[in-house]
Amino acid sequence: MQENRNRNYRLFTNVINQINTEVGQADILNTTVDELRHLLMCDRVLVYSLNQDSYGWVIAESVAAGWSKALGKTIDDPCFAARYIEKYSDGCSRAWDNVYDKNETTCYLEQLEAFEVKANLVAPIISDGQLFGLLIAHQCSGTRNWQEQEMNWITEIANQVGTMLKEDATIVAYIEPEEPQQLDDAQKQMQVDLDQTQKQIQADLDDAQKQIEEQMMWTKYLTDAIQQIRQSLHTEDILKSSVREVRRILNCDRVLVYSLNPNNYGMIVAESVADAWTKAEGRVIKDPCFEARYLEQYRDGRVRFWNNIYESELTQCHIEELEQLEVKANLLIPIINEGKLFGLLGAYQCSAPREWQQPEILCLTQIATQVGFALDNAQLLADAQRLRQQAEEERRWSEYFSDAIQEIRQSIKTEDILKSSVREVRRILNCDRVVVYSLNQDKYGMIVAESVARGWTKTEGRIIKDPCFEARYLDQYRDGRVRAWSNIYEAGMSRCYMEQLEKLEVKANLVTPIIKGEQLFGLLVAHQCSDTRKWQQPEILWLTQIAMQVGLALDNAKLLEQLEQSTKGTQEILERAVNNSSNIQGTVQNVAVVLDNFSHSCQKLSETVKTIKDLSKQMAQQSMSITRAVNLSQIERGHQNSITDLSDSIFSLMQELFEATGKIDPLFDNLKTETREKTISLESETQQLVSGMEEFKTARQKLDLVVTLNQEMSNLMENISHSLETQIQSSTFTENSVQEVASIAERISKQSMAITQSFNQLVGLEQKL
Repeated sequence: MQENRNRNYRLFTNVINQINTEVGQADILNTTVDELRHLLMCDRVLVYSLNQDSYGWVIAESVAAGWSKALGKTIDDPCFAARYIEKYSDGCSRAWDNVYDKNETTCYLEQLEAFEVKANLVAPIISDGQLFGLLIAHQCSGTRNWQEQEMNWITEIANQVGTMLKEDATIVAYIEPEEPQQLDDAQKQMQVDLDQTQKQIQADLDDAQKQIEEQMMWTKYLTDAIQQIRQSLHTEDILKSSVREVRRILNCDRVLVYSLNPNNYGMIVAESVADAWTKAEGRVIKDPCFEARYLEQYRDGRVRFWNNIYESELTQCHIEELEQLEVKANLLIPIINEGKLFGLLGAYQCSAPREWQQPEILCLTQIATQVGFALDNAQLLADAQRLRQQAEEERRWSEYFSDAIQEIRQSIKTEDILKSSVREVRRILNCDRVVVYSLNQDKYGMIVAESVARGWTKTEGRIIKDPCFEARYLDQYRDGRVRAWSNIYEAGMSRCYMEQLEKLEVKANLVTPIIKGEQLFGLLVAHQCSDTRKWQQPEILWLTQIAMQVGLALDNAKLLEQLEQSTKGTQEILERAVNNSSNIQGTVQNVAVVLDNFSHSCQKLSETVKTIKDLSKQMAQQSMSITRAVNLSQIERGHQNSITDLSDSIFSLMQELFEATGKIDPLFDNLKTETREKTISLESETQQLVSGMEEFKTARQKLDLVVTLNQEMSNLMENISHSLETQIQSSTFTENSVQEVASIAERISKQSMAITQSFNQLVGLEQKL
C-alpha cells in the first residue's frame, strides 16, 4: 500500500513538473488536460473558459478514442451561471459520482448528456484573483466513485495552472516595456512571483508528505486491526476483536455489530463500550423506519455517517432508537458476508457530536470488508469442523447399527429377535425402557418384549387397551409414521393416552413402527422415565432403521420356520416311503419264492402226469393182451398161468396209478393254498404300494411349497438388499450390515440348494417307483 502511495506521489509530481515546463496559455492548457487525463485515467478532460474574451467556450481538451470531441464548442448555460458561478469564483470544487443523483437542472443535464457524461470532477482555475475557467474531468463509460486523492489532484493542478497563466501574462506584459525602469520592476515582480510559486509548491509538497505520513499511520492501524481480527477463527471471536480494535483506533465511545442475518435479525451481537456508557450487547432493536429507508442501501454497500444525529435527515423513530444508545454522532459500514448483508459495523460518539474524517471512514470501511472476509473463512472452518463431526458421528452410529444388527440377526426365532432388539436399543440409546408393543392379531395390544433399567416398573406381558391411541395414531403408524415426544405433557396428546404413559412412568418417548410382511406387527418404543429428553435426529434415524431391520428379521424368521416345518414333514414322508419301499421289496422277494415253489410243484405234477400216461399206455397194452388172450381162451389150458400173471400185473399197475393219483391231489391243494395266501399278501402289499404313492404325491406337493418358500426367501433377500442399498445412499451406517445380510443370504441360499437337491433325489425315487 505504501508503494502505491509513493507511486501516485511520483505521478502527480511528474504532471506538475511537465506543466511547469510549458510557456504560453495554449501549451499550458493543452499539456494540463493531456497529463491530467492520463493521471486520472478518465475518458475526457477539458478547460471550460469563463473569461470575458471567450466566455462559455471549450478552449482545451484531451479525450479518449470513441467519445465525442468538445474542443471549440460554445456552451451557453444560464442555469449554470446562476447557480454555480459564484461558488466557483470562491474556489469551490465539486464532484458528481453520478450526475443523475444530484438533482441537477434539466438544462445542465442536457449539456452533460450531449457529451455522454456519467460522472465528473470540476475545479476552478483562479488567475490573478479572477475566475479564468473550469478544469473538468469526465467519466463517460459509467458512474465513478471519485476518491479524495483524485479531488486533491485536480484542485492542486487547477491552482498551479492559474498561477502559471498569471505568470505567463506577466511575462508577456514585461516583454514590451517602454522604459528600462519598468523592465527592472517587472523582473523583480516576476522573481517575487516565482518565489511565491516555489513556496506554494513546497507547501503543497509538505502537505502531500503529511498526507503520506497520515496514510502510513492509518495503514498501520488497519494492519494491526486486521492482524488481530485474522487471529480469531470463530464468528463470535472475530466480532469481539473487530469492535475492540475499531474503538481503540477511532477512540470513540461505542462500537458495535448490529446483526441483519436471518438467525439473529436486529440484535446487537458484539460491542465494545467505554465504562461511562450503557452496555447494549444482546439487545434487539426493531426499527421499521430504518428497514424501510436504509436497508436496501446497506445491501448495496452504502456507507452512512452523521456528525450530529439532530442535524440529519433521520426519522424520529430512528433518532429515538439512537437516543436509547446515548448516541450523538455515528458512522455505519455494511458487513458483507458470502455476498449477503451480515450486519452493520457502527462507531458511535456519545459524549458530543463528532465530525468524522475521511481517513476514519476509509479505515472503518476497509475493516468492515476484512471482517466480512474473516467471517467467510470462519464459516468455511465451521463447515469443515461440522463435516468432520458429522462424519465421526455417522461412523459412530454406523458401528452402533452394525453391532445391533449382528446381535439381532444371530436370533432366528421371533421371541429371540424381539428380546435382542429391545436389549440392544436400550444399550445404544441409554434410555430407561425399551419395549415392543404388539399390534398383530394374536397378541393385539400386548407388550411382548422389554428391556428396562433397574428401578423402573416392568411391563412385559401387560395388555394395554387404549381406544384413543387406536383412533388417533394407529393408521399413521401403519403408514410408517415415526413420532418423537421430548415431553409428553407438551405434545398435545389425548388425556387417555397420557394416562397410559403415566402408568409406565414415561416423561419422553420415541416410537417407530415395525412392519412385517407389509403389515404393522407392532411398535418399537424407547421410554425416558427419569426426565424429559430431546431426541436427536441421529437417534431417531437409527431407531427407525433398527425397526426396519427387526421387521425384516421377523419376516426371515417366519420363512425359516415355514421352511423347517415343510422340511420336517417331507422328511417324515420320505422315511415312510423308504420303509414302504423295503416292504415292497420283501413282498417281491416272497412272490419270487412262491413262484419258485409253484414252478417246482408244477414240475413234480408234470412228472406225475407223465408217469400216469406211461402207466395208462402200459395198461392199454396189457388190456389189449388180455383181450387177445380171452379171444384165444379155448387154446391150451397152459396159458391160463399167463393170464393170471397178466391180471396180477394189471392189478399192480392200477394200484400204482391209484397211488400216483393220490399224490396229485395234495399237490394241487397245496398249490391252491399257497396261491391263495400269496395272492392275499400281494394284494396287501399292492395296497401299501398305492398308499406309498399317495404319500409321494403329498411329498411332491410339499416340495412345491418348499420351492415357493425358497422363491419368497429369494425375494425377501432382494428386498433386504434393495432396502440396504437405499440406506447406503442416505447414510454410511449400513456398510457392515450389508455384508452381514449378504452372508446370511448366502447361508440361506446354500441351505435352500441342499434342500432342493434332496427333493430332486426324492422326485427321482418317486419316478422310479
